[in-house]
Amino acid sequence: MPVRLLLLLAFICSLAPIKLKAQEPIPDSGERPAGFSVRVLNVQNGLPQGYVNGIVQDTAGFICMSTRDVLARYDGYQVGPFHYDPADTGTIASNVIQTIYSDRENNIWILYENDAVDLFDPVTEQVTHLTSGTPLGWLAAARHQYTFYLHEDKKRRYWVVSSDLKRLQY
Repeated sequence: MPVRLLLLLAFICSLAPIKLKAQEPIPDSGERPAGFSVRVLNVQNGLPQGYVNGIVQDTAGFICMSTRDVLARYDGYQVGPFHYDPADTGTIASNVIQTIYSDRENNIWILYENDAVDLFDPVTEQVTHLTSGTPLGWLAAARHQYTFYLHEDKKRRYWVVSSDLKRLQY
């Protein structure tokens, strides 16, 4: 008897028109809901390159973007680039960035295609190059073996995920 009741309810429900909506669309008239604004960043208005492969927001609200040519930081008004300069050891390690991540201490981790790894402090704009002799040198040493994703968990352990889905905990 309960099976017949369920079938009857399912049949009745299928006759009722159902309208689902995820969210209200943004009006086409150019008007935006209160507190909502959109600004397009592209090469024409300051983005150093059109290919962006990583985006993070720091605790001060700046948006850092990695490209295949430069690290760029957007302050809400303009884009400021951070370039590699081989004559200056205080600059980023390369202009060809694979991606970026942020950690709980507001550092921006920069992973390069040449296997280098940097920590960028967005407050001081200082770059720390990670090498085997530094406290986080394990990451620089493992970098050439893995094309990876980096994640910091709640216990402040760093997880490295390689392209073949091996997970290494440090």
